[in-house]
Amino acid sequence: MTDVALRLHAVVPMDIGTMRHNVPLTQDRRPRRDALAIHVMCAMSSAQRKGRALSLEDLARAVRARKADVRSVVTSLHEEGFVDATRLRLT
Repeated sequence: MTDVALRLHAVVPMDIGTMRHNVPLTQDRRPRRDALAIHVMCAMSSAQRKGRALSLEDLARAVRARKADVRSVVTSLHEEGFVDATRLRLT
C-alpha cells in the first residue's frame, strides 16, 4: 500500500455496518468538504461491494454528517464524474 492509502485505511473504517466515519470539522463545526467527500466515497464503495443500496439518510448516518452537507458533496462528486447521484453509486 502507498503511504496515502495506509493513512486512509487507518482513518477510514471500511465496514459501514459496524464502524462510523469521523469527519474532520472546520472551526465553525462544519465538516471539511474534501474530507467529507473521501468518507462519502468510502461508505458508498463499502456498500456497493456488499451489493447494498444506500439512501441519503443511510449515507449521512454512516459519515455522521448532516444530510444537506452530504447532498452537497454528492452533487459535487456527480458533477466531477465520480458518483451517479440518482442511484447513489460510484461510477
